[in-house]
Amino acid sequence: VETLAGKYERNGIYILDDRLVEKINEPDYKLIDKSIEAINKFSEDNNIPVYFMLVPTSAEIYSDQIPESAPNVNQKEFINYVYGGLAKNISTIDVYSTMQSEKFDYIYYRTDHHWTTDGAYLAYTELIKSFGFEPLSKDEFERVEVSDAFLGTVIAKLNIKSDTDTIVKYEPKENNKVTLNYNNGAQITDSFYNEDKLLTRDKYAYFLGDNTALIEVETEINNGRVLIMAKDSYANCMLPLLACHFEKIYVIDMRYFNAGMVSYTKQVGDVTDALVLYNASGFTSAKELVKLYN
Repeated sequence: VETLAGKYERNGIYILDDRLVEKINEPDYKLIDKSIEAINKFSEDNNIPVYFMLVPTSAEIYSDQIPESAPNVNQKEFINYVYGGLAKNISTIDVYSTMQSEKFDYIYYRTDHHWTTDGAYLAYTELIKSFGFEPLSKDEFERVEVSDAFLGTVIAKLNIKSDTDTIVKYEPKENNKVTLNYNNGAQITDSFYNEDKLLTRDKYAYFLGDNTALIEVETEINNGRVLIMAKDSYANCMLPLLACHFEKIYVIDMRYFNAGMVSYTKQVGDVTDALVLYNASGFTSAKELVKLYN
């Protein structure tokens, strides 16, 4: 009945013509300022380059399809606020322009709050140049469709029918063997992908599996570059792309990581670069980032 009546918002979801987008919460700027302060302190206390990327969500990229009367946070202004508060020595990566220019491609899922792997690839090309690497072209990957039956977290909040989404992975054609060590030996695997998750509702967990505090990724690359990253789930499908450039990557989900990131970075001792990667919606309410400076 609500659909027939033309109601465009239910349970915090905007129902657009060809997709569902999740309304993000109004930022708590006291919390945001604490997160910015923690990132700045982390940078001050480590003699390594720090990079920061805040990714707009589909609610921003397709905001022109949302009625003007509907509440919708201006994510461009929010991203500029965060970037403006960071120390000058922190490299900020602009992916807003890239995502806007490619909005008519399949860069966000239509039933889920994440970007697609195609969207993550676009951001990867901008991010990896900031590190001083040349991004791999699409021709250097095999684009593999792994599921065409994905119904994500956004549609799960609504009782409506929808076309399904498609999940793909980018597999480098040049072999790069990896070892993933979860939580200091709790699980060790040679793949970024969890095939069993494709048989469940939570198909996005195909990338890296369930949320975990720490994953240590080792590759066959021998260039002395070691990355530590604090991330949310947007980074999960990008990680196989980043692994094409680094010798080792420490992947940290601050929600579950009890140690402080400053102390852990000093403990491992081999880190050359640090990255914080969050989506704008997640960053508005991320209480865990204060643990960066511990």
